[in-house]
Amino acid sequence: MTKVNVIITPKGSILDPHGRAGEAALKSRGYAVERVRVGKFIEVTVPEEDREKAKALVDKFCTELLVNQAMEDYRLEVEE
Repeated sequence: MTKVNVIITPKGSILDPHGRAGEAALKSRGYAVERVRVGKFIEVTVPEEDREKAKALVDKFCTELLVNQAMEDYRLEVEE
């Protein structure tokens, strides 16, 4: 089995109210931050030992179902 992490973030052109709220809260507490973006994290375990095949399978999941590509970007990280 292989675990693949999917990190989903709003596209740069998309308004991110959660990120703005987080940024404002951090700044109001005196933290120096440039930008905060809030996204999603999905952990997928597939019954595939080959890491590249597992990554390709999860990529297919993303393009078909998990990610709204009009509004979101994503990246995949295969765990060791």
